Amino acid sequence: MNQDLHKQVHSVVTTIETGEGLTAMLEQHLGVDFIVTNRLLCKGAKILVTYGGPNIWINTQYDTVQGFWWGDEIEIPYHFNRDLLDEWVDMQFETAKGHV
Repeated sequence: MNQDLHKQVHSVVTTIETGEGLTAMLEQHLGVDFIVTNRLLCKGAKILVTYGGPNIWINTQYDTVQGFWWGDEIEIPYHFNRDLLDEWVDMQFETAKGHV
């Protein structure tokens, strides 16, 4: 596995769990894919925080950070600040629904 990929994914996990820089990371996200039920309820989201080498996503449905770079991939769980991320996703989802 690519050590740089592991280091960068671990850095995002650390940012989430400590909360230091998390707001800035979310404000600078590159994209959000909402995970929605057939009743249009938001179950979570994949938040793209880096792109182009590597691609790193925060997956709030499974409380993990996923990294992809060439053929390598890694997934590391996070355990703290779930509520903050869920609130942010809910706010983004409600805003997006208003623009449809």
